[in-house]
Amino acid sequence: MTDIQKALSLQSQGMLDEAQKIYEDFLKKNPIQPDVSNLLGLVYLQKNDYDKACELFQTAVNGFPCAEFYQNLGLAYFKKNEYQTAMQNFSKHLFSLNRTCILFFSSSVIHSSFPCQPSWLPITA
Repeated sequence: MTDIQKALSLQSQGMLDEAQKIYEDFLKKNPIQPDVSNLLGLVYLQKNDYDKACELFQTAVNGFPCAEFYQNLGLAYFKKNEYQTAMQNFSKHLFSLNRTCILFFSSSVIHSSFPCQPSWLPITA
């Protein structure tokens, strides 16, 4: 079991201080890890430290702007009663989801125009 898997297990059991320590130690050695910044942000969100959660979620978004990280950032701002900022991040969350759906749709359109079947695309009728 990796350190991150152990921290996830501890976090799911409500052992937030122990999970937090593992995430923080990991980030000291590997500071540019958006996924771990997001996970640590969730710990702070669970501990009601919304300022620190926002900071970590913003770090995650800066490293990899994906729907999940924007959603978590929006939730942290919502918990801080900063509704305008929360809505801006929720909107970015939806935009990221929409882009993903368009990408998959575009892949299927491109796929249907190929005379051969790439191995990485599912077979369609």
